[in-house]
Amino acid sequence: CNILLPDFVYEAEGIWYTDAEGEEDKEYISLFADEVLVGDRTPLQMYDDWMAAFASEFSDDLGSLVTEVMVGMGPGGELRYPSYRLSHWTYCGIGEFQCHDQHALESLNTTATAAGRPDWALPPNDAGGYSNFPHDTEFFTTGDVAA
Repeated sequence: CNILLPDFVYEAEGIWYTDAEGEEDKEYISLFADEVLVGDRTPLQMYDDWMAAFASEFSDDLGSLVTEVMVGMGPGGELRYPSYRLSHWTYCGIGEFQCHDQHALESLNTTATAAGRPDWALPPNDAGGYSNFPHDTEFFTTGDVAA
């Protein structure tokens, strides 16, 4: 079964994982956008509505005919961080951070500030790109993060 996101969701802006070049990955909604209104509901409200509708529709069969439900949370059915976009990545590159959308940046800034580390408020700019190897980058070779 392949249930795509509704068209109105694909039209929404600012809810997608975004790389350093500003390219959005519209395979699935960023976890940083859980509380962002898309239409008149948040993604979390939509997921809740979907699960409630499923439970209602199959209530007579749950526990007997339907004994297990597996819900995939990503484009390949898995919950994965989308750092390995197939259109940009070659095996066995490190991928790329997908934390450059407005909500991810706000979260990073808030968390860094609360931790007393304003120098952590932005994603690293020395972590390489999709197909780099760890030894090609400062981030993975020197640690980038000060203790």
